[in-house]
Parts: sequence; C-alpha cells; structure tokens
Amino acid sequence: MKNLKFYFSFLLLLGCSLLSAKNIYYVKQNGTGNGSSWANASGSIQAMIDKAASGDEVWVAKGTYYPTTETIARDVRSRTFLIKAGVKLYGGFAGTESSIAERQLADLDGNGRIDSCELVNPTVLSGGIDGVPDVWTKKMNSDGFTWQWTVTGNEGNCYRVVNNNGGTIDGFSVIGGNANNLNISFGGGIYSYAPSSGSYSVSNCTVSNCSASSVGGGIFAFSYSDSYSVSNCTVSNCSASSDGGGIYASSYSGSYSISNCTVSNCSASSDGGGIYSDSYYYSSYYYSSSSYVINCTVSNCSAYDGGGIYASSYSCVINCSVSNCAAASSGGGIYASSIHNCASSNNLTNGITGSGISISNGGSPTNCISPDIHLAYLHPTSFIGIATTEVQKKELLTADWHLKAGSPCINAGTTSGLSQDFLNGKDLDNHPRVLYGAIDIGAYEFMSPSVQIPISENFDVISDWSQSTLFSFSNIIGSTQWALNNQKAVFNWQTNLTSYSIPLFTCEIDGTNVAHVFLRYDLYFEAYAGSITPLGTEQLKVEFSPDFVNWTTIASYSNANGTISNQTYIHDLSAQLAGKKFYIRFNARGQNSNRIEKWEIDNVTINTDGSSAVPSIQNNACNWNVKDNILTVNNLSLGSNLQLYDINGKLISQKKPDASSIQFVLPAHGAYVLKVTSETGNVIQKIVW
Repeated sequence: MKNLKFYFSFLLLLGCSLLSAKNIYYVKQNGTGNGSSWANASGSIQAMIDKAASGDEVWVAKGTYYPTTETIARDVRSRTFLIKAGVKLYGGFAGTESSIAERQLADLDGNGRIDSCELVNPTVLSGGIDGVPDVWTKKMNSDGFTWQWTVTGNEGNCYRVVNNNGGTIDGFSVIGGNANNLNISFGGGIYSYAPSSGSYSVSNCTVSNCSASSVGGGIFAFSYSDSYSVSNCTVSNCSASSDGGGIYASSYSGSYSISNCTVSNCSASSDGGGIYSDSYYYSSYYYSSSSYVINCTVSNCSAYDGGGIYASSYSCVINCSVSNCAAASSGGGIYASSIHNCASSNNLTNGITGSGISISNGGSPTNCISPDIHLAYLHPTSFIGIATTEVQKKELLTADWHLKAGSPCINAGTTSGLSQDFLNGKDLDNHPRVLYGAIDIGAYEFMSPSVQIPISENFDVISDWSQSTLFSFSNIIGSTQWALNNQKAVFNWQTNLTSYSIPLFTCEIDGTNVAHVFLRYDLYFEAYAGSITPLGTEQLKVEFSPDFVNWTTIASYSNANGTISNQTYIHDLSAQLAGKKFYIRFNARGQNSNRIEKWEIDNVTINTDGSSAVPSIQNNACNWNVKDNILTVNNLSLGSNLQLYDINGKLISQKKPDASSIQFVLPAHGAYVLKVTSETGNVIQKIVW
C-alpha cells in the first residue's frame, strides 16, 4: 500500500512539473534551425510564436525583422507580428545568453543615464516593408503654438507592426507603423488587446515614428476586465489623428497602469498628445480609480486638450513631470480629473505659458508644483513647445529631465493613497522610488552627489550648506535645524523641539576603490546650565548607511554627564564600508531640545588612514570668482595642477597655470568641485554658479 501511495504521489509531482514547464524558442536573423537553441535558432519570429503555447517564451537576437502574417488576405500592409495570448516575446539578445537578465544595457543616447530599454543589442521590428524612407516634418497649426506631424514615405508601411493579443512584449524597438486603414486605425506601433480575460504587458520597448488615423499612434492598449501594464517604455515622434499620439490606454472594467515611461515629440489632433488614459468603469482600485499614469516624463508634445497627458474621470495622473507641451484649449501640460504629486511647467495653454494643469471636474490638483524648468531639471530644453530650428532639434536629443540639486521637486511629493508595492518599487532609473525620507515629484528620484575618498569639511570658508563639498546635500533634504556658526556645524535649543530627530547628512561617499575607511571629526557638547531631569534624553548619534534606508550606529553621545569637552574622535569603519558606497549622518535626537545648549561638529574627514583633514582653501591661499560662465582662479603657485569636476565627480577640465591665475569655462549653471594640487598639499573647493 505504501508503495502504491508513493507511485501515485510520484505521478502527481511529475504531472505538476510537466504542467509548469515552459519552452524557450530562439530566433536569429537569417537563422535556419527549428528554434530549439541559439545554435539552432530559427529565422522567423512568427513561426516560433505560432509554435509556442501559453507560458512559453520566444527570445529574439539583435537585428531588424519585418512582419510576415497578413490579417487581410492579399494586403501586404496588413502584415504584423501576431502574438498569442500567454506567449512572452523578448528582444535585445546578442544570441548567446542563458537568461533574460544577461541582456546588456548601456547609455546609448549619451544622456548620462541607462534606461531599461537601452539594450546594446537592439532587436528592431519594422513596418517599413516597402523600403521607402519615411520623412517626418513638424507643422505649426493655425493657432501658432500647437503643432502636428506630417509624414511622407510611409504610405506602403504596415498598418500595425505588432498585434499583441494578450501576450508579453519586452525589449524591442518598434518603428514605422502606419495604421491608416478604415478597419485598422488604432495602434500603429504596438496594438495590445485582451478581448475577454487575461492580462498582458508591454515593457522595456522603444517606439518611434509610428502613426494612427484614429488613436494610439505609438502604442494602443485595451482590456475588457483584466489588468495590463505599459512600463519602462520610450515613445517618441509618433502621432494620432484623434487621441493619444504617443500612448493610448483604456479599459472597460479592468485596471491598468502606464508607468515609468518617457514620451516626447508626439502629437494628437484631439486629446493627449503624449499620453491618453481613459477608463470606462468606476472602481476603488487606486485613488478611487481603475487606472493610472504614474512616474512618467512627458515633454514637447501637442494636442487640443492635454498637450502632454489627458486622463478621463476614472483615471488619475501621479508623480509625473510634464514640460514644454502645448494645448489649443485646456491643459497644455495635463488635463485630468485627478492629478497628484506632479510637476508641470513651461507649457502653453491657448498660447499662455504656465503650469498647464487643468482639472476637468473643476477641482484642484493635489500637491502639484510648477517649477522653473531650469531650477528643477538637470538639462532641460531652453525653449517651450515645438523645436523650430536645427539647434533646438539637437537640444531635444540631449535634454535630461532628471532632478538637479536644489530642485523644488525633491522630497515634495506625497505618499497618501499610494500602494506599498509602488512605494517599495523603482523609479524610471531603477532606483528606489522613495529616497531620503520622502518621495520626489516626477519619474526620477533625486540621487545625491557622489564624492570620492578622501573628503573633508572644516566649515572655515563656507557661508551656507550649498558651498560644502561634503554636506551640500543637507540643505536639499531639509536639515534646517543644523546651522553654520563660528565655522562649525551647530545644533542648538533655539527652536524648541520635542520628540525630535534632526539629521545632518553627508553626500554619498564612494569607497568602492579603497581598502580602508576612517571617519574623523571633532565634537563638543555644551550642557544646559540649569537643573533638568531626566538626564540622558538628548543624544547625538553618528551613523552610516549603504542605502539611506537602514542606518547603523557608529557612536552615540548624550547629555547624561553634562558638557563634553571638545575632542577628536576616529572610527575605523573598514570592515563595514571599504569597497562600498555609503552615507554618514550626525543625528541630533531627543525629547526636548531645551535640555541642551548645543552640539558642535567640526573638521569632518573621511579617508583611508584616520589622519587629519585634507586642507581646504584658506583665505591666504588661492581664491576664485565667476563672471558670466568664466571661472577665474587667482593666487596660484607655479607647478600647481588644477582639476575641475562636475558635482557627480566627472572630470571636466585639467590645467597647469603658467601665471598666478587661470580661467575655466563653465558649461552650465550648477555646482562644481575644484581641486588644486601643489607642493603644499591638496586644496578642494566647491564652486557654485
């Protein structure tokens, strides 16, 4: 009997194993095999999709592929890649990988960041089956500020490049769709549809130069009752004659999300030049809505309503950045009934420059700001709306909508109503969505500047935190109770605080190339002169963290034994921090700040041997000034070596003076680090222009 039970158990386990097994089929350009491996790869994507069952995967190596399946008999333009329900299609492979995670990413557009759709080995799905080049030209509308694309050369292109019926598409570049057929007028690039039930996803794709005579020029997505997602995609240079020039998303009774997408240079004649989001059915899924546009960056788009984003009554817009968009009627940036935690600026609404936020139900947006784009973003465009010159067109290619140091978008967001899964998730750069204690507005979380070891601060020649090389990050995240007094960092009782925790943060410190890490600082505590009880309630904790979330105590001081005389403290943190990036904070905390006089911190040094601080520039040493964009450094000794870095540690210029002064050209407004090396030692100074 026991053997019989074992036999049936074995059969059950075997059956479950067989049911859960998946097949992977492989495709290479000009492949001739049956798709069983990279070495035996097929040359036909569609043949492998047809061969696959639900749950199976098709991996496609780099190259350009054209669709072959006709959905209308004897109409070559109806050719499309037809994805079956449950089949997962992955691109971006070199053709040797054994896992999806092995696909290589790089900063292909040279904008200083690596997006998850920037695959080194691009797999291109092209609708340009006739071989005729497409020519896209921006044309101003009669109002003089909105615009639309006009296209020639795409008359023979496929109507839809990809037709996704409930599957997954991930890691492809989709180009050249032209959905202008009477019955095929939605989704020129990717058309995703779940007719009854079943979820699907579109992720890590780039879609460009696609159009539709109705809606969804780049991507069209719809479901009846189940969920779907469009995430981590870049959509540009797309158009729709009705709604959703870049992305059109809708659902009857299901839920969906458009998240972490970047949309630029898209136009719609009606609503949603960049993104159109519409849900037909009321739900309490999210902000009393069944759908949402979240963590997206939209720029340089145009429409009648909602130049950047248009969202209907049951769809909401959260944590998005919208700039340089235009609408002829309402919402040059965003037109929606529910807008939360967004930054919208330099948009044109009916010819008027401003935030461009319009609430369709007459309400007010929640926790939204309209920042000056040059104060908020790292490298925005210098113009609003359409690029009219070749110089402006080149600007579009290098625009960077990451938040810059001091941006009003940093820590300005709200987490109210946001799901824990979202808060624990990632931003568009795959960094934690919540950093430094609060969420930022927009698609990107601000990352603090990274400084190399050795680094120090003696507070001698700085008048505010932004001038510090080591602590410049503190003023960004609101350490307002720490002041600069008498050339020291001071926390005192003058603002009465109860149950407080006020940290002073360093920037991110890069110790990846060092074998030893020492922290050195001078500390002085002045106790309250009167009689107080209880003692020991007010503390200063010195802590480190590798991720700005989990903090470990290095040392702890308190008011238990009265005044602490000025002393130098040295901590060997090599075992914990060598070879890593990390943060240090001095955290003043307690029950009542009136129980102390002050904490003082001075001569903070992080180096590899615990020695005294690297010298900073003194009053009798070299000095500097900036006029226009020219940095002049004076009082130099011959034989000095000067290195100018940006705030992220990238070397901009290196010079050796042949006189007592020398000049640098600063490429843009911002913060820089000047390092002067001479026979008397190293000098480091933060330059702010």
